[in-house]
Amino acid sequence: MVSKAEKYLKKILQILKNSPDKYNAVHLMGEFTFVFHLAIILKKKKIPVIVSTTNRIVEEKDGKKIVTFDFVRFREY
Repeated sequence: MVSKAEKYLKKILQILKNSPDKYNAVHLMGEFTFVFHLAIILKKKKIPVIVSTTNRIVEEKDGKKIVTFDFVRFREY
């Protein structure tokens, strides 16, 4: 996973280099070990890493479960 995280780091650094914005962050979600490694690398480089938080709402209708995720806020790693 570390090599995959390093590969993504290169892509992220290129995107940030070309960004006209003064302030940037990486919204990081996904497979846990990948996210863990990439978050550590980004934090060491002083690049803000954020995750979105949600409320999970489960309803049962006609014998089927309906799951809805409502966005709450961003949280920094």
